[in-house]
Amino acid sequence: MKRVVEVFTERLSERVIAYEGSKQKDKPAAQARLGEARVRLRALHGLLADTTASIEAILAAGDKVPRPVRADARLAAAHIVKESRAVIAGLLEASGASAHFLDNPLQRAKRDVDVMSGHVIFDYDVSRELAGALAIGLKVSPMAMV
Repeated sequence: MKRVVEVFTERLSERVIAYEGSKQKDKPAAQARLGEARVRLRALHGLLADTTASIEAILAAGDKVPRPVRADARLAAAHIVKESRAVIAGLLEASGASAHFLDNPLQRAKRDVDVMSGHVIFDYDVSRELAGALAIGLKVSPMAMV
């Protein structure tokens, strides 16, 4: 994700808007997209750091990671992938048609995260359901991936 924001930032400096002649970096809408992507990325980093820190603390104490904590970690991972897709889509939307060319790293990042999001572990609906059920003490299948 960080690389996607870097590529978009570089592209802003170079891109001239077709049929307009102005530089994209001078457009407030492009600046706002960049600002939003950066803060969303920071939020995702915070979620990842918080999730890993809580698991590391449990392990450091010599305890087994409880299923609700594992379910919360799975939900955090699924949320990070879902949000990453949205951030990349927003930057691509503001990047013009050439951003979809096969040699453009933005489209590659979109394809990569789209493929990743198809993995069962990142299923957002199932992850939310499992985390919610375990948070209120309901039993879930022992086969559930948590």
